Amino acid sequence: MRPFRREGRHSAIMSTDSGIRIPLATVLHTVEIFHTLGEEERQAIASRLDRRRFRVGEPVFREGDPSDGLYVVHSGEVAIVAEGAGKRRVLARLGAGECFGEMSLLTGEPRSTSVYATIDADLLFLGETAFEDLIRRYPAVALAIGRTLSLRLRRANLAPREESQSRIILCVSTAAAVDAERFAAGVAAALAACRNQGVLVIRLGPGAPVQGATQAARDLRHALRAGETPDLLPFTAPLADGVRILAVSPDPGDRDPRVLGPLLGAALAQFGGAVAAAEGAGERGEEPSIIAPFTDEALRQSDTVLALVDGSAPSVERARTILSKLAAPHPEGASPVRVVLARGATIAAGSVAAIEDRLRARVVHQVRLSVDARGLEAAGLMAVARRLSRRGLGVALGGGGARGLAHIGVLDVFAAEGIPIDVIGGTSIGSIIAALHAVSNCAADVASIFRREWVDRNPLNDFTLPKSAFIRGRRGERVLRRVLGELHIEDLERPYFAVAADLVTAEEVVLDRGPLWLAVRASGSIPVLLNPVKIDRRFLVDGGVINNVPGDHLGRHGADISIAIDVSPRREPYFEKLLDRPAKAGWLGRLARRSGLLTELLDYPSLLRTLRRVIAIEGYEIMKTKSAAFDLCIQPPVEGFDLLDFSRIDRLMDAGREAAMKALPEIRRRLEGASTPSRRPL
Repeated sequence: MRPFRREGRHSAIMSTDSGIRIPLATVLHTVEIFHTLGEEERQAIASRLDRRRFRVGEPVFREGDPSDGLYVVHSGEVAIVAEGAGKRRVLARLGAGECFGEMSLLTGEPRSTSVYATIDADLLFLGETAFEDLIRRYPAVALAIGRTLSLRLRRANLAPREESQSRIILCVSTAAAVDAERFAAGVAAALAACRNQGVLVIRLGPGAPVQGATQAARDLRHALRAGETPDLLPFTAPLADGVRILAVSPDPGDRDPRVLGPLLGAALAQFGGAVAAAEGAGERGEEPSIIAPFTDEALRQSDTVLALVDGSAPSVERARTILSKLAAPHPEGASPVRVVLARGATIAAGSVAAIEDRLRARVVHQVRLSVDARGLEAAGLMAVARRLSRRGLGVALGGGGARGLAHIGVLDVFAAEGIPIDVIGGTSIGSIIAALHAVSNCAADVASIFRREWVDRNPLNDFTLPKSAFIRGRRGERVLRRVLGELHIEDLERPYFAVAADLVTAEEVVLDRGPLWLAVRASGSIPVLLNPVKIDRRFLVDGGVINNVPGDHLGRHGADISIAIDVSPRREPYFEKLLDRPAKAGWLGRLARRSGLLTELLDYPSLLRTLRRVIAIEGYEIMKTKSAAFDLCIQPPVEGFDLLDFSRIDRLMDAGREAAMKALPEIRRRLEGASTPSRRPL
């Protein structure tokens, strides 16, 4: 990565990469703090400017550095970042015409934040002495700086979620049925609907000019090379609802990738970002060994790279070649690549893990091919868009015996009210219902399966002489394999996890890979009632022992809004009834209680109920520490139901519906609270 270059010291002229010379006074006219100055004053300031250039990821300065001057963004973008306590938080992103570094100059303190280039940035630098002279001679500049600081602080406080959204997205495809441009168009349409914001698609590859654009692409390239920040709208044409497309260089003979940085900076300022459709390598019939220049440049400056594969051997082989390039260290740290699998409605068990092994990368998103196999289903693309926009909603279903049937009612309301679920997981009975919902995505199907397999047939009645458990569990295993099949967790369209506890290490174990039925079996292995499950040199038992409502794992699996559903009431009616039983006994009951053995049988809880209640009590205390990770906790009114009341499935589902309806306003507020205003008319 090259260091910044300094150019034009004590010169009022700036030269672009193409050799075009631009009067700096003209550039300063677009900067708010200099806008009130006359031409002569701007000329004087321009003569004292340095030009400094930073590639994406380079620091302009770091927190704690001494203050040395004021910076103005001519093109590209920088991020103001707080790096205290080992964490990085983006406070603001600044584009063309905005300035930074003035706070330290005014206070005389070291830099309080760091600043990094997030798009290749062309900056103008005014040294400390020149800045002090400017403030002394033109007090109006100080007032303009105050307004700028106030607006920046307000933006940082009001839009933290927007700052963390993916904004420059590069779409690459090796799928046979969906090329990069169609993939990018689908992603852009989903983002426009998700964010209520116009989205720009940039075609990087050569091709026919965009039909409907009022100005030619060559005029755009000329303006960008001249150091201008043109209005992009005349160079675009409608592509879909809320989406416009721009061809950066349809002429194969004019393929200068250096215009891409200024173009992306303009797209960020005017559209809030862009979705770029990759050129060349990886498309059908083309050699993937070399990534074309525009795509290579877009890769370097993208927040996120979506790589679409279809699972076929040719697609995976081409994708692996491209991913080896994409896996190179990214300027902002972690790899920005997300593999997207284009799949059918059904998928062979274990096939996603096999694809991941061949790719040497994890599949992050799965999207179904459309019925005609010529595109991708809108619902799947919307799920991708929500996660890219930091609006993915996750639901964690807690344990609680038969009371967990209330979960089905909650899920039913979510479906009826259009509340999307992007991540789902659970503990004990919550893991079972979450798994069934992850497979079918239909609460009615979950209820039907539960009624048939758990209420009518009762798979938990295969008792045995107790050595490690009272129940063999073989019938339950057959039920799980029958209703869940041999699917692996990786084969599910949405992230799923189940929580268990390890008897060997006393650790919480999150199961999010491997056979789905086995993960559910482990999460629901109630100690003493069912045998532990052996997985990878672990003895796993019911996750309620260690984390009964595992909402704290939703964020780690991609959720931005975490909803926990707790079905364990604090008071247990069964034990209260036992306390009242002697006083209500008739003459026969009083006679029987003369025997100590009968008294114990009649008036004390069973071993299994006591054990289950102890686990629940431990879960309450654990939940107190973990609940800070939830955005919302829904607690259906299940106090009047017993742990074994599976036959009351309908009433338990109604209890879940009641609680979900009460929570809907808050859920919608959180989902809609992340909405951002449209920068361009939809």
